[in-house]
Amino acid sequence: MQPSSDLYVRYGVIDRLDVGYKYAFGSHVFDAMFQFLGTTGTPEKPGGAAGGMYGSIGLQFATQRAKLPDLPFLDNINSLLQFTANRNDLMVPLVFSHSFGPEEEIGAISYGVVYSHTFLRYGFQPKTIYSNNQLIPSLPLGKQDFSSYGAFFNAKVGFRYVYVVPALSVFYQNYGQYQLLNNKTAKLSGVTFIPSVGLQFRIPTSRR
Repeated sequence: MQPSSDLYVRYGVIDRLDVGYKYAFGSHVFDAMFQFLGTTGTPEKPGGAAGGMYGSIGLQFATQRAKLPDLPFLDNINSLLQFTANRNDLMVPLVFSHSFGPEEEIGAISYGVVYSHTFLRYGFQPKTIYSNNQLIPSLPLGKQDFSSYGAFFNAKVGFRYVYVVPALSVFYQNYGQYQLLNNKTAKLSGVTFIPSVGLQFRIPTSRR
């Protein structure tokens, strides 16, 4: 486990549709969300009573160039193995939330489900790694794709302009079978738990 930081911005294009950009863990994420349930007011100009329900569905695209983690006393492992990996993800989240105060003025509880599909390209080209006095052969660039299914829950607590957002996401992934060095293969699957906590700032705009 290690700490990390990310940058996240959103903008409302028209009523019920907003777009966003996020940079996290070396990944660039672009998304759009359409609100199909609930009002579209603001804490300054509420569109409904306190405690309303909201529902949204979205489409998200993420791209990332991955690398192997640094190891103690072997911080040049990527240059030794010449590891190359590119990952692209398409994700469809379905989100519901319950407002605290009018238009989430003092926060909200949100939950939902998500489906994603990942497209991965990877390869190794080691030039100075030997096994049993033989140079390990290169692994040509390969392609793999797999689906993930998940659920998430988060809370949003604050007032009007600043909120703390703790969250938990759970994903099941079947990564499939991968070709490794020395003509070996590996089949991977499992469950991933992603806890997080964030700080959200809201910048109000004038509406006529």
